Amino acid sequence: MSKASYFKGTKTAKVNERGEYLGEGEYEVDIKRCHLFTARDKTEYFIVEMKVVESTNEKHAAGVDRNWMVKMNQDTTDGNLKGFALAGLGVDKSDKEAIEKVEDGIPDVLVECLDDPKDPECKNGFKGKRLHVRVKIVKTKPTKQAPEGTDFSAHDWSPSQSKKA
Repeated sequence: MSKASYFKGTKTAKVNERGEYLGEGEYEVDIKRCHLFTARDKTEYFIVEMKVVESTNEKHAAGVDRNWMVKMNQDTTDGNLKGFALAGLGVDKSDKEAIEKVEDGIPDVLVECLDDPKDPECKNGFKGKRLHVRVKIVKTKPTKQAPEGTDFSAHDWSPSQSKKA
């Protein structure tokens, strides 16, 4: 058997696209696209692709592309996505009146911000929006698999604070 036969599946294989995530710090980011992704284990994720415009973390300097992934089956998913949507709408999360005016429409806003050319409701609506995000590394609760807990990055989204926005 020729060695090339080992690699015959590469012709039709999908290339893995792995993103890099933001580390602790504060950032101004431009949204490139949002999409849904289903992993091999059938876990669904909401993914935001962004370009860093301003950064307090030199490992994630201006000009680099980064991602934010939200597992769709967590108890924190809805709150995380609501915070992202409010920021994209320019609503400060401390403005209760403004939130009341828009919160019924947040599911539709999240659908519209998805980039899916096959679905006319998905318009990549946040493309080009500049948002502020504060990232803090926090420990998860201990589990059998990770008795010390594991690190994850908590994202706190808000409207852009940049003078250039």
